[in-house]
Amino acid sequence: MSTFDPGLSYEAALQLLDQRLRSLESENLSLEQALNAVDEARDLLRICNQRLEEAQRRLEVRPPGGEPNSDQTDGDQTNGEAQVQV
Repeated sequence: MSTFDPGLSYEAALQLLDQRLRSLESENLSLEQALNAVDEARDLLRICNQRLEEAQRRLEVRPPGGEPNSDQTDGDQTNGEAQVQV
């Protein structure tokens, strides 16, 4: 169970993740403290991954009324509409 706000931004989660990893690397933590830091880092990594997946879904190019167009490679879309080259 995460102890972090589910609305935490990607940048904030990444900063906290970096802090946890630095403490694991540089501080003389007890086993219990280290395990807690690892659990927190895992939760923060999950939040970061979720934010990246959300951003990726928002950036996917979808032709009008269709599924994402995996054949489109040139990125020449206008207003979210797929363009067809003849």
